Amino acid sequence: MNALKTENKLPFAMYAVHAEGKSDKALALMDSTDINGKPWKLDFVFGSKELNDRLAVQGYPSYYIIDDHARPVAVVLGHPEGTIDLLEWLIIQAKKRS
Repeated sequence: MNALKTENKLPFAMYAVHAEGKSDKALALMDSTDINGKPWKLDFVFGSKELNDRLAVQGYPSYYIIDDHARPVAVVLGHPEGTIDLLEWLIIQAKKRS
């Protein structure tokens, strides 16, 4: 995802939520590089127990499609083949229903 963000190829807004909140571990991750040695371009957000509870987080990574009313309308657990295509399709479906 970081490579796609770096290349401006993410067709939607994406935020990386560090589930453990603002911690030394989270700050160290943001100051590090991705698996390819590239600086992070994703927008990081510090998570919280309340956010995890609201989204009913079941595992990591998790991708949530959030509607215009800040409600989760779809979730993808893990990192399946074709994640970007799947997320794009889910966004289109969510917009059709709103």
